[in-house]
Amino acid sequence: MTDYKALRKELYDKFHESYEKLYVSELKEENVRLHEVAMFLFDILDDIDTASDEAKNNHEWYRKRVEHLHRKRFEVMETDGYTVKVKI
Repeated sequence: MTDYKALRKELYDKFHESYEKLYVSELKEENVRLHEVAMFLFDILDDIDTASDEAKNNHEWYRKRVEHLHRKRFEVMETDGYTVKVKI
């Protein structure tokens, strides 16, 4: 005789095990993506810091350099002025 209660539990357990593996995999991919975005944005900040050293009181050059660098953030992020979204 088929033990439907045991079969149901086995199917339930396998479903949740598979779901958890998929969910964890998706979370890992999202974390990798967000880490890449964080590193990209940190590189921009580091470039701005380097520009500060390179400018040596040339405020006009520094301002132009920073204006160029800060626009790079839109390569990985977008905003409508209210919310910020990751593009990649």
